[in-house]
Amino acid sequence: MALLTPTKSTDVIHHLKSIFARHAIPETLVTDNVPQFSGRAFEEFAESYGFKHVTSSPKYPQSNGEAEWAVKTVKSLLKKAADPYLALLAYRATPLQNGYSPAQLLMGRRLRTTVITLPALLDPALPDSEAVVLRERERGE
Repeated sequence: MALLTPTKSTDVIHHLKSIFARHAIPETLVTDNVPQFSGRAFEEFAESYGFKHVTSSPKYPQSNGEAEWAVKTVKSLLKKAADPYLALLAYRATPLQNGYSPAQLLMGRRLRTTVITLPALLDPALPDSEAVVLRERERGE
C-alpha cells in the first residue's frame, strides 16, 4: 500500500520501484489506462526494469471490473479499520476461493497474524500451482 499524493507518473514510478525492491520485478504489469501509466516516462521505466506493461482494454470491462472490485474491497477495509495495517494483514492472510491466501500465492507461506495459529502452519510451503490454475479456470467458467 502506498499513499499517492500527488499522482504524477514520477510518483507512481517511485512507489513501484519500492514495491519491486520488496517483492521482485513482475514479468507483466497490468494497469488501467490512466495517464500516469501511458507516458514516455512509464515506458522507459518498464523497459529499464524489464517488465511488460499491459493496459486493460476499455472493450473488456471484466478486467477493469476485477481491479475496481479489489480496490473497492481494500478501501472499505481501510475505512472501517481502527488499524489499517492489521486490516491489510488480515486481508492478505485470508484464503481466496482457490484455497490459498494472497500471501501464500505471493510468498509461499502463511502470515502470522493476531489470530492464534499452530506454528507448523506457518512453515513455508509453496502452493500447488497446477491446482490453483485449475481452480481459477473452473471458477471463471
